[in-house]
Amino acid sequence: MFLGANQVAGLITRYQSNGSYYVAILQENSTGTGATAYLFKFIAGSGFKQIGAGVAFATTGTGTLRFDVIGTSLKLFFGPTSSALSLMTSAVDTTITTAGFTGIRLFKNAKIDNYQVN
Repeated sequence: MFLGANQVAGLITRYQSNGSYYVAILQENSTGTGATAYLFKFIAGSGFKQIGAGVAFATTGTGTLRFDVIGTSLKLFFGPTSSALSLMTSAVDTTITTAGFTGIRLFKNAKIDNYQVN
């Protein structure tokens, strides 16, 4: 993926028929030299709630984003390649426990060149 200044990319998982889901987001800063990693849950009828801590880090905006959701554990990884990922932020949440759809959420012309679900 490639993020420029002020761009946002996210991975969605466990999307439910009622519209609830988890989303892992990278938001690039205004200069394109750093980003903040966030985990949110969206609960239909209630809206977004941040889970876990937002973590800021230096980046060129190019790299691989991975979102692991296993049981109640949510982990967001980012790195220059898929073989060099670092854990950016994590959380434990019991709100959405059943499987659902996955997806991508991009804002402000963010680009992605490869998407894989395992």
